[in-house]
Amino acid sequence: MDVMNRPSSGRIRRSAGLPDDGSIHIESLTNTHTTLVIAGPNSRDVLRQAAPRTDWSQEAFPWLSVRRILVRNAQAVALSVSFSGELAWELHIPNEQLRLGYSILWSVGEQFGMKPFSLRATESMRIEKGYRDRKADLITEFNPFESALDRFVNLDKDFVGKTALMTMVDRGPRRKIVSMEIMSDVAPAVFCDVCLYDPENDQVRGGLAFSNTKDIRSRPVSDGGKGRYGCSLTCRRPGRNIRLCV
Repeated sequence: MDVMNRPSSGRIRRSAGLPDDGSIHIESLTNTHTTLVIAGPNSRDVLRQAAPRTDWSQEAFPWLSVRRILVRNAQAVALSVSFSGELAWELHIPNEQLRLGYSILWSVGEQFGMKPFSLRATESMRIEKGYRDRKADLITEFNPFESALDRFVNLDKDFVGKTALMTMVDRGPRRKIVSMEIMSDVAPAVFCDVCLYDPENDQVRGGLAFSNTKDIRSRPVSDGGKGRYGCSLTCRRPGRNIRLCV
């Protein structure tokens, strides 16, 4: 089994938890591969034409599954996953075949009105849907229960760190991640080390993990206030206090 590390995903711990028989091999492909994302309601139709040797149906290619594919003659590893909330696939393509793969995908996509979209647009879409991001919402300071990811934790099996996690669960959450809308048309709040203040009780309720501008209504939204659900908070910035609604 080969596990690919996507570009910009940071360092890999090469030995933690791996079997000694060499059946799993981890290799960083940051410098050799590039990730293209095909997203939207017509993404399956685009890929059916661009990579016809693969069965792109829901039954054959379900969510979170991985396949080695050919975009015509360009090799790629396809992952059924979406950070935008739309039907989407990540295509990890070797850099020497990137131009060919991109050209084929773009040529087919134009028939469906495909348009490019930026990483900032992706950030807005994932924040609207409450998706978590590494290095912002997901860091080692918060356990899965505090990050509202407990549905992915199976406490019936053993895993590295289970004893420590159970101790934290028994104590109860110190903080809880929630989604908020920043009530300002001026600018989105910055992430990290921004104080979220509860003016009613004169208390600091948490901090801001990440924020971005919402494209649809040009109103800033934020995901990541570790505070009390269902309340109004104030984001304190130099020279300005901005109200947030949880």
